[in-house]
Order: sequence, then structure tokens, then C-alpha cells
Amino acid sequence: MAEGKIVYQGPRSEVQEFFEYCGFRCPQRKGLADFLQEVCTLRKRSSTILVA
Repeated sequence: MAEGKIVYQGPRSEVQEFFEYCGFRCPQRKGLADFLQEVCTLRKRSSTILVA
């Protein structure tokens, strides 16, 4: 969830493929869970910066 919104709903086995389709590719040396958390956090930060 990001800002109270669902960013993905589906099988866990397909989450990486979904985010890659959206343009977010997980680096080889990074865990998928950590990467997804960063993607959601960075998006929030970017939105805050653009609004400010």
C-alpha cells in the first residue's frame, strides 16, 4: 500500500513481472521485498517534492 492505495493485487509469484511491466526492474543484488518497498517510498517522496 502507498498512501492508503493498493499498488498491486495478485499472486505473489507474479509481482516482479508486474512491476517490470510498469518500468521498475529490481537490481540483481537487491531483494525483491526491499526493492518494492523502496519503489513505493520513492514515489511518495517524489510526489511530495513535486507538490512542495
